[in-house]
Amino acid sequence: MKGVFNNDIKIKNAIIDALRYHAMFRMPLKAEEISCQLSIPCGFSVLLVALEDLEDAKIIYKYDGYYSLAKDVKALVLQRKIACN
Repeated sequence: MKGVFNNDIKIKNAIIDALRYHAMFRMPLKAEEISCQLSIPCGFSVLLVALEDLEDAKIIYKYDGYYSLAKDVKALVLQRKIACN
């Protein structure tokens, strides 16, 4: 079980690293986008569980399917949607 726990931590750290990089640009990411940014391989269902765990721990925030390290993720999502139109 120790290997599973260590892998879980590595995946969560990789998620945080991906979100931290995009935070510089104030850009929240969808799960699919995070998946492409991970530094380690991870199944999509494992990614979704890790995202939920991080959200429950208030380490990351979610709005409308987008994730961010910023508490104001709603404003960031709205800015992103406006920029894309």
